[in-house]
Amino acid sequence: MTNMRTIILTVFCGLLFIASAATADSIPIYLQKGGKGLLDKDYYKALENYTHALRLDPENFMALRNIGVAYEGINEHELAQQHFEMAYRIDSMDADLNNNLGAMYSNKNESFKAIRHFEIAFKSDSTKPMYALHLGQEYARVGELGKALPMLHRARLLNPGHPIIYFAIANCHAEAGALDSAEYYYLESQRLGAKDWESSYFLGSVRMRQGKYEEAIPEFTTALGRKPDCTDCLQSRALAYLKSGDYNEAASQFKQVVEADSANIGAWIGLGASYSLAGSAKSADSILFGLYVVDSSLGYEMLRVISSEHKRQKELSKESPK
Repeated sequence: MTNMRTIILTVFCGLLFIASAATADSIPIYLQKGGKGLLDKDYYKALENYTHALRLDPENFMALRNIGVAYEGINEHELAQQHFEMAYRIDSMDADLNNNLGAMYSNKNESFKAIRHFEIAFKSDSTKPMYALHLGQEYARVGELGKALPMLHRARLLNPGHPIIYFAIANCHAEAGALDSAEYYYLESQRLGAKDWESSYFLGSVRMRQGKYEEAIPEFTTALGRKPDCTDCLQSRALAYLKSGDYNEAASQFKQVVEADSANIGAWIGLGASYSLAGSAKSADSILFGLYVVDSSLGYEMLRVISSEHKRQKELSKESPK
């Protein structure tokens, strides 16, 4: 569930037949063959046939638009955009075309251009959940949560069983600090079938912010199972162990992080703090000295983490029943 948006393939069903009167060298035949190439993901076959259609009609909207889809299929993004824009000059209100242009601009991190095209797509056809989803995600990307959430809920109503929509709604709530709502929608996303590492990682991150450290650990573990090289997942799990009071396990986890990324200062601070809290003073002092050598503020940050954790544990012991 990344920020990549979906390029829509549209092949009009009316073209999936060969008229008895059509000749072998005719636009309907080439469009039909090009459409079959796209459906079969044979993008070179699609390009060949749509190019023949353009030879006969250089301004054929469908050929230009679907050549863009084919080029996108073989990762020729610039050529795809060129053909989408040529098609746009012929029909600037086509919903699928505007969605495709919006997706391309979104993937290039040009959100305001993306929003303009996603808005046209949605206004042209407000019944497609993908248009509402893409527009809502892009609103969220630029921080317009007041516009993002209503649009994403519109997508949810149009397609109640799509886990990505629930994931996007959860992200908005997490960004707004509505953590209970974020947790609910991440869980709903998983219930509906989300099995990517991000769904577990983001849920774990929200539970950390809620103070549900022990409940966060299995989410980070699941995320690591799906993406073993996710250093952020491993470091987050280490922090969850630290906050849960399992300092030996936290040290073990932070050690794995620094072994994978020796330049990760946050992990070194966590490792040193975990050693200190676990009673391994010699190991902690060695790391503290190293941090002071790099930057004295880093050493002070490690001491702050240790002090903060001592205070937190002291408060927890006061709250515990006698």
